[in-house]
Amino acid sequence: MNNTNRALNRSLVLFAGLILFACGVGAFLLATDPSIRNGWSAAATRTQVSLASALTAPAVTRNGPGWLSIAAVVALLLLIVLLLVFVFRQGHGHTSKLFQEGTTGRGRTVIDAALAEHLLHDSLTGRPELITTSVSTYTVRHAAVLKVAVTCRRGVSPRHVATLIEATLRALDTLLGAEFPALVQIGGGIRTRLAKSTRLTATTEPEPSDLLASATQPIASEPAAAEQPERVPAS
Repeated sequence: MNNTNRALNRSLVLFAGLILFACGVGAFLLATDPSIRNGWSAAATRTQVSLASALTAPAVTRNGPGWLSIAAVVALLLLIVLLLVFVFRQGHGHTSKLFQEGTTGRGRTVIDAALAEHLLHDSLTGRPELITTSVSTYTVRHAAVLKVAVTCRRGVSPRHVATLIEATLRALDTLLGAEFPALVQIGGGIRTRLAKSTRLTATTEPEPSDLLASATQPIASEPAAAEQPERVPAS
């Protein structure tokens, strides 16, 4: 649901895991096998001598750094750039526009993703079958996709919840006059086990008017504080 390269993520995790596993096995062998420990010491000495001779190699220019130093700096810079690109690509994909029509003679039509998210969230939050509801919008292959993630209450059929969310999405499509792709995620987990039990009653499927009513419901204002009488100073 975002621009993160999952194959690259899994490859990096696998590579890091293999390195840690190899380091662990090597440390165990060095601690338990004297022959491997002696071979490691000899190889470390040879490697140290080879690196020292490489670092003292002739310079590229007179009084300049050696070619190995320049190659090391270039490799480090390349690694830094790749890591920055990888970091900045993480978590991207959210969009604030659900629908955007090209400019015509009558103007331009734009539907904010926040509108659909609030309509779906308000419609599903009050359902007794659900504990939590989360709605977000992502860009997938240059198209806006809604993601509806809910947590079911214990004993509720996932099929019933899927039907409920599908009906809510159809009501949203009817209200906005267009069909939008959506991903539905139904979960349980620790919140389901810890949530208090409640009595579930038969409910009707949401209609477009229900979504519109939830969007236009006025916000209750706090009662105004009672006016205090003025104190008249005693003469």
